[in-house]
Amino acid sequence: MTYLIDRNRQRFFDDSLVFSFETYFYDPSPEATIDRMKKMGFKYLLIDLNAATIDKDPRHALTTRFEHLLHTMKARNLKLVDTDNLCLRFAIDMYKNGELQDPNAYIDVAGTNYESYRTMSGSEIAIARYTKQLNCNNTILRTLYS
Repeated sequence: MTYLIDRNRQRFFDDSLVFSFETYFYDPSPEATIDRMKKMGFKYLLIDLNAATIDKDPRHALTTRFEHLLHTMKARNLKLVDTDNLCLRFAIDMYKNGELQDPNAYIDVAGTNYESYRTMSGSEIAIARYTKQLNCNNTILRTLYS
């Protein structure tokens, strides 16, 4: 993405594997995370929504970091300028309207580009991207027709 940004060496901070975000900015409170980023001079976030698709680590560390970033998108002090991902936009709007308050339910609608992992009954299960895409579609349809 850097070649699209004028004076990219001064104006662009690359964190494609979400390490710096997790280490320096992330807080379970999305608003606190955004406040930290604003204090450091960040005004915009460009996010590759496919970042977690490359996670091959059996611990799924990149997926966890990326999901923390997606949870940050719920912050009331953050404005989503644009996205081509209808599911992400819908999940953020539902969260801000008081729906999708459960963190897993939010991720199952917002994070449709990659597999998620959960521990259930002592074992880890994968939530496939197509399952989350179907869940997103059903959530949108339920909202439209209720």
